Amino acid sequence: MNKSPRATPSLLLVSCALSIIACSSNDADRAAASGAASNAPAVATPARPSCQGASECRSACDGGDQAACVSYGKLLVNGDGVAKDARAAHELFTRACDAGELRGCVQAALDLIYGDGVLKDQAAAIPLLVKACDGGDAAGCFHLGNAQWKGQGIAKDEVAGLANLHKGCDGGAPGGCTFAAQMYLDGAGTEKDPVKATSLFQRACEELDYADGCFHLGRHHLDGIGAAKDPKRAVELFQLGCDRDVPRACNALAKAYTEGTGVAIDKAQAKLLFDRACKAGVKEACNGGKKKRANGSLCSGHGSWGMVCNGTCLSTYNNRNHCGGCNNACNGICDMGRCQ
Repeated sequence: MNKSPRATPSLLLVSCALSIIACSSNDADRAAASGAASNAPAVATPARPSCQGASECRSACDGGDQAACVSYGKLLVNGDGVAKDARAAHELFTRACDAGELRGCVQAALDLIYGDGVLKDQAAAIPLLVKACDGGDAAGCFHLGNAQWKGQGIAKDEVAGLANLHKGCDGGAPGGCTFAAQMYLDGAGTEKDPVKATSLFQRACEELDYADGCFHLGRHHLDGIGAAKDPKRAVELFQLGCDRDVPRACNALAKAYTEGTGVAIDKAQAKLLFDRACKAGVKEACNGGKKKRANGSLCSGHGSWGMVCNGTCLSTYNNRNHCGGCNNACNGICDMGRCQ
């Protein structure tokens, strides 16, 4: 990642569908839809008048404060102090966008991308994201670039996508930094550049105070990817991420305590962290940080070929008729040395 159903774009978790980036908020999961590259420089979205609570935000919205309409719409989406109503929220976002409130454009676009309160229509989201990005909204550039990268709602254009992700990052949207970093790791729209990727994760973590960026920066220091190998620094970064509810950071920290990597071995602390990550949805953590292999798959254990039964490698494959161990562990039928 502890998460609200929908967070502001500037706090995106990028959990997401990417190979290494995970969203820590629902906006990260919903980041998709794109248009042509924007020529406008991305700048941080200006601070808006704030309202507190459903009653105050609704009153301000009724009075014509479009920023308050966006805030009230988010409360409607989350059911925070008011009954959930995604359709009414989308109407508020659209109205705010029409009135020039760019954050409303971004939220309305996300509704169209994910079908929240409106029929799903990724292509219809594109003009809204372009409008937001052209107007200088960093989150709009981030979502625009992400959609271009993935080809969602428009033809795939990795070069334009990377450019807009950079605009989002430069404007203060941390997801723009972390998604651009992934593109540099993959060599998407550019040459592979792990050093550049590391610098973007560092920017997200240290400049934009983005916990998921700290997790990825920790991974790079742990493995020496685009940065000096520094297990102690990695542990510090995993701790930062875990303290701020990034489940995979807790899992990585638990592994460090288990293996004594960058920190003294502490099995009790590792168990607490694995449990925390497991409850937050990190499946690997539920197995003590080990990726569980399927029952019946081949493995090598105890000096001979075996098979996996309930996550344990049993030496039952040295004789294809020797299936007792597998049957005992899996409570299934053993055929030709494999659990069925």
